[in-house]
Amino acid sequence: MRTVCCVCRRVKCKGDWLEQMIESEVRVSHGFCPECFDKTMAQYSRAWSSERGAAQPVPKVS
Repeated sequence: MRTVCCVCRRVKCKGDWLEQMIESEVRVSHGFCPECFDKTMAQYSRAWSSERGAAQPVPKVS
């Protein structure tokens, strides 16, 4: 089973995120690569803060 980033479509292979196509026969599971996860969570945090009127800094996810 391979994990594919649901944002940028990179594939996790042996611990690294690679930019490659997947053969159609391979089973996949969707997730986030580290870069897309950080970007997506920062966007959600900003949207959530603006809805509540709080302009707090977004914590960096490591």
